Amino acid sequence: MSEGFAHSVNNVFVRVLRDIVRYYISQNDSRKLLTADRADPEREAYLRRFVDQESRVYLDRFYRIYRGRSPDEALTLLAHRTWPIARRLAVVFQSVRPEAGRVALGAFLARYLPGTGFGQMRTCAHARVRETRSHVTF
Repeated sequence: MSEGFAHSVNNVFVRVLRDIVRYYISQNDSRKLLTADRADPEREAYLRRFVDQESRVYLDRFYRIYRGRSPDEALTLLAHRTWPIARRLAVVFQSVRPEAGRVALGAFLARYLPGTGFGQMRTCAHARVRETRSHVTF
């Protein structure tokens, strides 16, 4: 649990910590709450530091998970960590393999969504996949 506290990027956790910080700041009248005045130049600097730190934590976590893996291994791991919904898996696949076509996407979806008929992308009436580098629609 202590690691979760040290490396959390969870929004709920961030909100709870924000409330705790606001409580303690409000107990000390001599300190102002930086985030209260949107025009305060110190607020922007504080928020930039916060975003930079949280971004580093977030990216570092993924770097440690995927470091040293081949693209195929990374794709397999990412697919297993993704909720098994066609739209999400299609985004994962096309993020890793933007040059892949409809047949490859269909095979990938059929592998991770067995029994859904995604292996036959041409006959799947509820899916329309546009073969572009960055856009998948269903």
